[in-house]
Amino acid sequence: MALGKKDLAKELREIRKEQKILEKRTKELTQEKSLETDMKRWQEIMTVKAALQGVVLNSGLPKRMTLQKIADYPDFYIYQHPTKKSLRSSNRNDEWVRKYCGDIPMGAAGGSQGTEADLIETARTSTMRTWKRLNKKQNPEGIKTTKETILSTKTGKVRATSKVGVG
Repeated sequence: MALGKKDLAKELREIRKEQKILEKRTKELTQEKSLETDMKRWQEIMTVKAALQGVVLNSGLPKRMTLQKIADYPDFYIYQHPTKKSLRSSNRNDEWVRKYCGDIPMGAAGGSQGTEADLIETARTSTMRTWKRLNKKQNPEGIKTTKETILSTKTGKVRATSKVGVG
């Protein structure tokens, strides 16, 4: 028995509807597969994080030291260019250090030259300033002290005069 035009159109619509459903399901499964890969990567990252936290805890650092605080610390360097402050290194074999010390010719552009001691001294003063800034002791949050308040107390101890708001 032959199918009529209406039956063919209806069957075509049903096939297209099924195709859309299959495409949607394929997209969902592809996303799930991608998420599973990402979840495995996340699990590996968490394993590394836990191992690093164990290293930090067993390192003898203060208990308030966290991975985030360690990550926020700037890199330590031994050499720093006296005029181009962004050039810092812990490696004597870096190209800019070797050029500055005269081990490698400067080229047509030229540049400043000096000794390794100049680089070390510049880095030492800079790292000391950075260390002081990182570890300076601050007043407890919200307490403002002045010379007058110190002098006005009988014991000479500091007392809070006002709260300082943020923003």
